[in-house]
Amino acid sequence: MLRERPAGRIRHVLYNPGFVRTSHAGALSRPARALVSALAAVAATPVDRAVEPIVELIDQPPQCQVSAYRRRHRLRLSAGAADLADAERLRKVTESL
Repeated sequence: MLRERPAGRIRHVLYNPGFVRTSHAGALSRPARALVSALAAVAATPVDRAVEPIVELIDQPPQCQVSAYRRRHRLRLSAGAADLADAERLRKVTESL
């Protein structure tokens, strides 16, 4: 659908911070919370470091209409012909619903 619409002034940035160390507030069972907390202590990024790339993207937004990042690494958004055909088929099916 983005191919059919002219580029506007709004820029869209998709951002995945990865595994972030948070309070795990929510519907985790006690064993699951213990496991996630142990994993977070070893592998998770602290919240203050996880938001740094977001601040940088706000201060210096990308020029393209849509971009995606995993942490600080920009992801390629190009698609092959088969992907575009599948996306077009999905759009048509969705519109018919």
